Formats: sequence, structure tokens, C-alpha cells
Amino acid sequence: MSRLVTFAAMSTASFLVFSLGSSSAHAKSVKEAYEAYEKGQYEDAAKGFLEAEVDHPDNLQYAYNRAVSQYKQGDYKSAKEGFSKSAGSENSVLSLKSLFNLANTQVALGELEDAAKSYEKLLSANPKDHEARENLEWVKKKLEEKKQKQDQKKSDKNDQKQKQDQKDQQQNQDQKQDQKDQQQNRDQKQDQKDQQQNQDQKQDQNKEEEQKAQQNNQKENKEQNADEQKSQQEPAAQNSQEDQRQQQNQPMNKAEAEKLLRSIDEKVPRYQLKAEKRVHDHNGKDW
Repeated sequence: MSRLVTFAAMSTASFLVFSLGSSSAHAKSVKEAYEAYEKGQYEDAAKGFLEAEVDHPDNLQYAYNRAVSQYKQGDYKSAKEGFSKSAGSENSVLSLKSLFNLANTQVALGELEDAAKSYEKLLSANPKDHEARENLEWVKKKLEEKKQKQDQKKSDKNDQKQKQDQKDQQQNQDQKQDQKDQQQNRDQKQDQKDQQQNQDQKQDQNKEEEQKAQQNNQKENKEQNADEQKSQQEPAAQNSQEDQRQQQNQPMNKAEAEKLLRSIDEKVPRYQLKAEKRVHDHNGKDW
């Protein structure tokens, strides 16, 4: 970038008060301000030009010289105010120099958009100012770079947001998958528990059935044993009865036979009466 600040030629009547016919005291004060500037004592120079500006507010040359001293001092904010003031001068030379240095000061403050406007205003009044045009091109380039950086930053921000969204989406999917896996594990454990309970129930049922079958077998064995005992006892009883019958079929002796006959004779009339009664009871049928 070419010249940043163009200083007024303070040795000429247009920027110094020596030709204005002021008092010797005022001229001395301005001269001391100029000498301080030449020595690099910019703060003292700015104070001297400010005093002259206060004493002669209509003389915008003092505002300009004060702004130049403040710019050299690094007080860009105060310099901007002084150049803005002197740019309104009816003196075209002073006005154009003020616009040029105002734009440079705005560049120093990072106010590139305002600097471009100041350069364009200057060039509209003086299209032949090549330094102002070069500075304007430089500012436009910086503005374009700034825009590209902003666009890149915005793009990076969007990319970052997109990546964050994808990350959040992936986390949500992972979380849902984890929840699904946990639910499947719980369901699997519950199924295993239910299966175990069913197996236990079946085992209990089988055990009960086995106990019942064992009890039935014991009962059947008991009944079978009882039947066997009974079957063993019946032949014995039959043998006993047979023995009795055999004993009854033994021939009676003479005394037993006579006794039996007597008892029959005694009972015959009673049997006959009963027989007659039975015939009568059955309507005279012969039985």
C-alpha cells in the first residue's frame, strides 16, 4: 500500500499561521508546535495545534495539523475526528488531503468499508489521484478477502454444525441401539426365566406324577399281595370244608342212627301240618 498519510506542507502559508497576521504570541505557539512535530514530539505538537484550533476555530488548517500529529502519535480515533472536520474545508486542496488521510486513518482503525467510501469521494473530486485509486483497490482487495474469510468461517461453522448434527444423530442412534439391545437382553433374560420356570413346573409335575405312579404301584402291589394271600387262604378253607364234608360222610354207628330216627319220628306231624298249610296258601295247587 502506498502513502498512508500526506502531511500538509507546514512551511507554506496554507498550513501555517505565520501569513495570517496573527499576534506574535500566537505565531510563536504555532511555531513551537511545528518544531515539536519536526522533532518527533507529536504529543506536544498536537497540543500546540489544538490550542491554535481553539483560538481560531474557523481555520481548519489547525484541525488538520493537529490530526496529522495525533495520527503520528497513534491516536487514530482523535485523528479521525480532526480529518473529518478539516475535510469540510472550502479549501479544495485541504479538503482532498483531509479525505485522503481520513481514509488512511479509517484503514488503520479497520473501518475498511468507510475507508473505501472516503477514497471514492476523493476520486470523484480528483480522478487523477493515482495513490488514492491504488489505496482503494487495496482496500477492496482486503474487503474481498474479509468477505471470503467470513464466508469460509460461515461455511466452516455450517460444516461444524452439520458434523455436530451428524454426531448428535449418531449418538441418538447409538443410544437407541443401546436401549434396544438392553431391552433385548431383558427380554432374553425374561424368556430364559420363563423357560426355567416352565422347566421347574414340568419337573414338579413329573415328580408329582412319579409319586402318584409310585403310590399307585404300591397300592396295586398291596392289593395284589392281598389277593395272593386271599387266594392262598381260600384253598385252605376249601380243604377245611372238604375235610368236614368227608368227616360228615363217615358211616354212623348204630346208636347214632337210632337217635336220628327218633328225632325224625318226633318231627313228622309238624312237617305235615306245615305242608297242608302251604297247599292251602297256594290255592289248592298240588306241590
